[in-house]
Amino acid sequence: MTPKVTAIVSTYCAARYLPTQLNNLLSQTLSDALEIIVVDSGSLQNEAEIVSDYQKNHQNIAYIRSERETLYGAWNRAVAAAHGQYLINANTDDRLSANTYEVLASTLDANPEVGLVYSDAWETEDDYDILNFETLSPLENWTRIETPEYSHKELLLRCFIGAFPMWRRSLHERFGTFDPGFTVAGDYDFWLRIAEHVPFKRVAQPLGLILESPDSVLCRNKGKLFEEMGLLRRKYFAPARRT
Repeated sequence: MTPKVTAIVSTYCAARYLPTQLNNLLSQTLSDALEIIVVDSGSLQNEAEIVSDYQKNHQNIAYIRSERETLYGAWNRAVAAAHGQYLINANTDDRLSANTYEVLASTLDANPEVGLVYSDAWETEDDYDILNFETLSPLENWTRIETPEYSHKELLLRCFIGAFPMWRRSLHERFGTFDPGFTVAGDYDFWLRIAEHVPFKRVAQPLGLILESPDSVLCRNKGKLFEEMGLLRRKYFAPARRT
């Protein structure tokens, strides 16, 4: 059966998070229509062994090993291999409500003009909450991240799409893939690219838990973020002001 959704899991030295993340994905209410593609970007840890163990019982998990590359280069490998109608990035340190994929996919089903859907989230600074995640039951130390209703003008000002948006795979056929030259802003670049042609839609409820960590790609590359945001402003913001 052709999967409804393909979850893109890029991993590099994240073995400690991977088993519980795969369990979380396999517990989705849409799991019978879910394809999981793990792209191991030259990790020095044992992600390959972990995935191999899961593949013994779950034929919907694929594994790709590559040399060390940017996050967006890894995502592009998964996009090329994906079969799902819809795509979603699944960060190894995110955890989702059991019905997250069902809610996001049904929103795209009901709104054929919409290219991408996103939602609110909860945030924690304690990786214990991630490693021991069971259900999306807010704790006192969790912070709710509320995203705004969609506005193209607002998207030009800041990337508010969040950690786990879902988008149509067909958009890559029209607008290409992620630019692997970016280190931290390649997703924002692609969102801006497609937003010139298709609207986005917000689901106004928190559908997952994200970890705020100093080890994240974004935190480790703040200088690169400023550089890449400058490139995006010149690429998208100035033309938008002239129209």
